[in-house]
Amino acid sequence: MMKHLSGVIAALVVAVATQARADGPGVGCFERVYSDAHLAGQPAQIVKRMVLDIHQQEGGAKVAEMLVTTANQGYVAITGHGGQSFRQFLLCWSDGGRNICAVECDAGRMEVTRQDNTGLTFRTDTLWVGDADECGGAVNIIEKPGQSVSYRMNRVSQAICDRAF
Repeated sequence: MMKHLSGVIAALVVAVATQARADGPGVGCFERVYSDAHLAGQPAQIVKRMVLDIHQQEGGAKVAEMLVTTANQGYVAITGHGGQSFRQFLLCWSDGGRNICAVECDAGRMEVTRQDNTGLTFRTDTLWVGDADECGGAVNIIEKPGQSVSYRMNRVSQAICDRAF
Protein backbone atom coordinates (compact mmCIF):
# COMPACT_ATOMS: atom_id res chain seq x y z
CA MET A 1 0.00 0.00 0.00
CA MET A 2 2.79 2.47 0.91
CA LYS A 3 4.66 1.59 -2.27
CA HIS A 4 1.53 2.28 -4.33
CA LEU A 5 0.91 5.56 -2.47
CA SER A 6 4.53 6.65 -3.08
CA GLY A 7 4.09 5.93 -6.79
CA VAL A 8 0.89 7.97 -6.93
CA ILE A 9 2.54 10.88 -5.11
CA ALA A 10 5.55 10.75 -7.44
CA ALA A 11 3.26 10.76 -10.48
CA LEU A 12 1.36 13.77 -9.12
CA VAL A 13 4.60 15.68 -8.47
CA VAL A 14 5.76 14.99 -12.03
CA ALA A 15 2.38 16.04 -13.44
CA VAL A 16 2.34 19.31 -11.46
CA ALA A 17 5.96 20.08 -12.39
CA THR A 18 5.26 19.36 -16.05
CA GLN A 19 2.21 21.62 -16.01
CA ALA A 20 4.16 24.42 -14.31
CA ARG A 21 6.96 24.12 -16.85
CA ALA A 22 4.68 23.91 -19.89
CA ASP A 23 3.66 27.55 -20.22
CA GLY A 24 6.78 29.33 -21.41
CA PRO A 25 6.88 32.43 -23.59
CA GLY A 26 4.03 33.29 -25.94
CA VAL A 27 4.04 31.81 -29.43
CA GLY A 28 4.96 33.84 -32.46
CA CYS A 29 7.52 34.69 -35.09
CA PHE A 30 10.18 37.27 -34.24
CA GLU A 31 13.01 38.78 -36.24
CA ARG A 32 15.72 41.37 -35.89
CA VAL A 33 18.05 42.59 -38.62
CA TYR A 34 20.79 44.94 -37.49
CA SER A 35 21.92 47.69 -39.87
CA ASP A 36 25.53 48.19 -40.84
CA ALA A 37 25.44 51.51 -38.95
CA HIS A 38 24.24 49.77 -35.77
CA LEU A 39 26.92 47.09 -36.09
CA ALA A 40 29.63 49.70 -36.66
CA GLY A 41 28.65 51.28 -33.33
CA GLN A 42 28.68 47.89 -31.59
CA PRO A 43 31.94 46.23 -32.75
CA ALA A 44 31.65 43.30 -30.31
CA GLN A 45 28.15 42.34 -31.51
CA ILE A 46 28.23 39.16 -33.56
CA VAL A 47 24.57 38.88 -34.62
CA LYS A 48 23.59 40.45 -37.96
CA ARG A 49 20.14 38.80 -38.20
CA MET A 50 18.13 36.58 -35.89
CA VAL A 51 14.83 34.80 -36.48
CA LEU A 52 12.97 33.09 -33.62
CA ASP A 53 9.89 30.91 -34.06
CA ILE A 54 8.19 29.95 -30.77
CA HIS A 55 5.43 27.41 -31.25
CA GLN A 56 3.45 24.66 -29.60
CA GLN A 57 4.20 21.12 -30.75
CA GLU A 58 1.43 18.62 -31.37
CA GLY A 59 2.09 16.85 -28.04
CA GLY A 60 1.77 20.10 -26.11
CA ALA A 61 5.43 20.97 -25.58
CA LYS A 62 6.43 24.54 -26.36
CA VAL A 63 9.59 24.84 -28.45
CA ALA A 64 11.56 27.45 -30.34
CA GLU A 65 13.66 27.39 -33.46
CA MET A 66 16.36 30.00 -33.88
CA LEU A 67 18.29 31.09 -36.95
CA VAL A 68 21.30 33.37 -36.42
CA THR A 69 23.30 35.00 -39.20
CA THR A 70 26.54 36.37 -37.85
CA ALA A 71 28.15 39.67 -38.69
CA ASN A 72 31.77 39.56 -39.77
CA GLN A 73 33.01 41.27 -36.60
CA GLY A 74 33.62 40.59 -32.94
CA TYR A 75 35.05 37.23 -31.98
CA VAL A 76 33.38 35.40 -34.91
CA ALA A 77 35.55 37.34 -37.36
CA ILE A 78 38.58 35.83 -35.61
CA THR A 79 37.18 32.28 -35.43
CA GLY A 80 36.13 32.25 -39.09
CA HIS A 81 32.39 32.08 -38.31
CA GLY A 82 31.54 35.58 -39.56
CA GLY A 83 28.89 35.94 -42.23
CA GLN A 84 27.45 32.46 -41.68
CA SER A 85 24.03 31.18 -40.62
CA PHE A 86 23.45 28.82 -37.69
CA ARG A 87 20.31 27.11 -36.42
CA GLN A 88 19.28 25.90 -32.98
CA PHE A 89 16.31 24.09 -31.40
CA LEU A 90 15.18 25.04 -27.88
CA LEU A 91 12.71 23.67 -25.35
CA CYS A 92 10.58 26.32 -23.59
CA TRP A 93 8.82 26.48 -20.22
CA SER A 94 7.98 28.74 -17.27
CA ASP A 95 9.99 28.50 -14.06
CA GLY A 96 9.01 30.62 -11.08
CA GLY A 97 7.38 33.26 -13.27
CA ARG A 98 10.31 33.39 -15.69
CA ASN A 99 9.91 32.26 -19.31
CA ILE A 100 12.88 30.16 -20.37
CA CYS A 101 13.97 28.46 -23.60
CA ALA A 102 17.01 26.20 -23.40
CA VAL A 103 19.17 24.13 -25.68
CA GLU A 104 19.36 20.46 -24.81
CA CYS A 105 22.72 19.13 -23.74
CA ASP A 106 23.43 22.21 -21.58
CA ALA A 107 24.36 24.42 -24.54
CA GLY A 108 22.78 27.44 -22.90
CA ARG A 109 19.46 29.15 -22.50
CA MET A 110 17.65 32.42 -22.83
CA GLU A 111 15.18 34.15 -20.55
CA VAL A 112 12.41 36.16 -22.16
CA THR A 113 12.42 39.37 -20.10
CA ARG A 114 9.71 41.22 -22.02
CA GLN A 115 7.06 40.14 -24.49
CA ASP A 116 4.07 41.95 -25.93
CA ASN A 117 2.23 42.26 -29.24
CA THR A 118 5.15 44.19 -30.82
CA GLY A 119 7.96 41.81 -29.96
CA LEU A 120 10.12 40.36 -27.24
CA THR A 121 13.43 40.84 -25.49
CA PHE A 122 15.55 38.01 -24.19
CA ARG A 123 18.73 37.83 -22.14
CA THR A 124 21.39 35.13 -22.17
CA ASP A 125 24.84 34.51 -20.78
CA THR A 126 25.37 31.39 -22.91
CA LEU A 127 23.46 30.20 -25.97
CA TRP A 128 25.24 28.09 -28.55
CA VAL A 129 23.86 27.84 -32.09
CA GLY A 130 24.82 25.68 -35.04
CA ASP A 131 25.99 22.12 -35.41
CA ALA A 132 29.17 20.94 -33.80
CA ASP A 133 30.86 17.56 -33.45
CA GLU A 134 30.18 17.60 -29.71
CA CYS A 135 27.30 18.62 -27.53
CA GLY A 136 26.72 22.36 -27.82
CA GLY A 137 27.09 24.41 -30.92
CA ALA A 138 29.46 26.25 -33.22
CA VAL A 139 28.90 29.83 -32.02
CA ASN A 140 27.88 31.34 -28.67
CA ILE A 141 25.70 34.41 -29.35
CA ILE A 142 27.12 36.37 -26.42
CA GLU A 143 29.54 39.16 -27.22
CA LYS A 144 32.06 38.80 -24.39
CA PRO A 145 32.69 35.79 -22.10
CA GLY A 146 31.19 36.24 -18.66
CA GLN A 147 28.80 39.01 -19.73
CA SER A 148 25.13 38.52 -20.46
CA VAL A 149 23.63 40.10 -23.55
CA SER A 150 20.07 41.07 -24.43
CA TYR A 151 18.44 40.97 -27.85
CA ARG A 152 15.25 42.85 -28.72
CA MET A 153 13.25 41.25 -31.52
CA ASN A 154 10.22 42.45 -33.47
CA ARG A 155 7.08 40.41 -34.02
CA VAL A 156 6.80 39.62 -37.73
CA SER A 157 4.65 37.58 -40.09
CA GLN A 158 4.73 33.81 -39.61
CA ALA A 159 5.73 33.61 -43.29
CA ILE A 160 9.21 34.87 -42.34
CA CYS A 161 9.66 31.95 -39.92
CA ASP A 162 8.18 29.52 -42.43
CA ARG A 163 10.81 30.60 -44.97
CA ALA A 164 13.64 30.50 -42.40
CA PHE A 165 12.85 27.01 -41.15
